[in-house]
Amino acid sequence: MPSVPVPAEIYWLYMIQLSFYVHCIYACLYMDHWRKDTLVMLFHHLLTLALVGVSYATRFHKIGVLVLFCHDINDICLEFTKSNVYLKDRGHKYHALNDHMATAGFFSFAVTWFVFRLYWYPLKVLHTTGYGSMLYSPQPKMPFYFFFNILLWILQLLNVYWFMFIVKFLYKVATGQMDTVEDLRENEVADKYSNIGTKDGLVLNSN
Repeated sequence: MPSVPVPAEIYWLYMIQLSFYVHCIYACLYMDHWRKDTLVMLFHHLLTLALVGVSYATRFHKIGVLVLFCHDINDICLEFTKSNVYLKDRGHKYHALNDHMATAGFFSFAVTWFVFRLYWYPLKVLHTTGYGSMLYSPQPKMPFYFFFNILLWILQLLNVYWFMFIVKFLYKVATGQMDTVEDLRENEVADKYSNIGTKDGLVLNSN
């Protein structure tokens, strides 16, 4: 398997992803503010690093690229939303345009999360690695079959866990409890909104 050639563009994609998640682990430990899901996020980064590294080493890079696609495409909406969250209060002034763009970005983030992580990922990745690989593999025993499938299913459980934050936001919007975008994973923000009955902020999440 390691003798299978890897196209240059996939090689660089993998190297960028590996370096990104190494940085994410460092950032979680030494740079970011402590959040409610920091330990879960750190576990996610270690899990992803293992999946990316081992899938490259064993040349399962084709399915690896599909996993990356399903999980990274909605990060565009996430970063767009977070940027506007930070920009809406720049210069100690409220900027309504950035607030509206953050709200629109979050809704697009929620939709892409559901479509790509909760629908396409199980349909195209988990079904292929769990069932299709056993059905169509030329080898009687798939190498690393249980290793990859266990980690991929844990990744799906994390997707469901973070989607609960999104559902919580949608519920609060529907009941009129929210009118702006904040990151409720921040302990101080969550505490503030749990102690008052006024409208609060919208949930932001990441990977």
